[in-house]
Amino acid sequence: MDILEAREAQLHEQLFGARAVATTITAGSVSITNRIQALNAHVDHLYGAVTGFSKLSEMHNNAQPELEMQPSSTLGSNASKSGEEMKRAVILSSDDRINAVVKEFHKLKEMQGVLAQLEQLHNRHPVDQQQLEALENKTDLHTQRALALHARVERILSEKCVEYSALLDHLASAAP
Repeated sequence: MDILEAREAQLHEQLFGARAVATTITAGSVSITNRIQALNAHVDHLYGAVTGFSKLSEMHNNAQPELEMQPSSTLGSNASKSGEEMKRAVILSSDDRINAVVKEFHKLKEMQGVLAQLEQLHNRHPVDQQQLEALENKTDLHTQRALALHARVERILSEKCVEYSALLDHLASAAP
């Protein structure tokens, strides 16, 4: 029993925080009926926190006789009315999720439109593979020429720097 109470306290702490643990009811201080009442109050509080649950619970309790197995003659027009109200409550309670799905659907439609436009552009201007390869070859050739010119300029600048350094050394040694 102590292990179960420790687990219950741990779960209670996780759900309601460390501050609420101090107010938990221990088995030694209160009777079991008081513990059950306190737990029922906590369960009712949790059910109330779920969006739309109170309306669904109320409708379920109202429709309980119709939900139990009864001859079909006892079902009246209230059953269909209650069923419609339950459907409406379920839909309203899942309103946030429906809105999220609708937004995702609209994004998907936009993406499909953009993809269709890209396909149309591709079909209007088909890329010739031979032209593309020729352009790539020309680009590679120009890149090689630019690198060769760069290396040549670098070599010439290096030679000029050496000559300039030698000239500065000569001038420094000739100066009085």
